[in-house]
Amino acid sequence: MLLSDECFLVLEGAWQPPVIQQFLERESVLPVASISRATIWPRTTMPHVPAVASMLNDLADLVESYSPHDLCYHLYVYDRQGVVLEWHDAFADPFYVSWDRVPRERVEAFCDEVNVSFERG
Repeated sequence: MLLSDECFLVLEGAWQPPVIQQFLERESVLPVASISRATIWPRTTMPHVPAVASMLNDLADLVESYSPHDLCYHLYVYDRQGVVLEWHDAFADPFYVSWDRVPRERVEAFCDEVNVSFERG
């Protein structure tokens, strides 16, 4: 897995179908860190959920029948030390991983698993 179990997922924006909204509300926790919004208007929810494998798998199963844009416009993953991954304009632009926070071996293994390449910017 790319992330440690100490991480939190934040999904910003999008009109989420009620079933996804309810799932995120049920799984959400109080924010451990403040994440700046990328979208000023319209103001949308930004649920913070633990980024543990079981929750991520349940979320993946739930959103499988929806468009990716029904999930979020921007995606962030953070831990108590700061942002680990950010994906503005999710599903259209590349996502960015904090090289000083995620070991290169994890990034390489993740990219191999999903059959994509990466470059250090």
